[in-house]
Amino acid sequence: MDQTTDYQQALIDEVRGLPEEAFPNLLQIVHLFKESVLFQRRQTALALHAELAEWDRLSDEALLEFEKGLKERMRIGDIYAVEFPPAVISHHWHVGRGTRV
Repeated sequence: MDQTTDYQQALIDEVRGLPEEAFPNLLQIVHLFKESVLFQRRQTALALHAELAEWDRLSDEALLEFEKGLKERMRIGDIYAVEFPPAVISHHWHVGRGTRV
C-alpha cells in the first residue's frame, strides 16, 4: 500500500465505532480542514505570483536604466555603437535569449 492509502485507512479506522450522531460534526471539521489547506495553497501561490511579478518589474527597470546609461555614454562618446549584420547575429546568438547556439 502507498502512504496515501495508509492515511486513508488510518482515518477510517479512527472514525470507526463513533456514534452516528457524531458524523455531521466530523464531516464539518474535515470540510473546514480541507478548505484551510486549499486556502493556504492559494495564498502561497498568490504570494509567489506577486513576488515573481515584482522581480519582472525590477528587471525591466534595471534594463531600462542600463539602456538609458548606455545611450548617454554613446551620446557623450565614451563608447561607440557597433552594428553587426543580422546574419552574423542569428548565426552566433539565439536572438531573444542571449545564449550561444
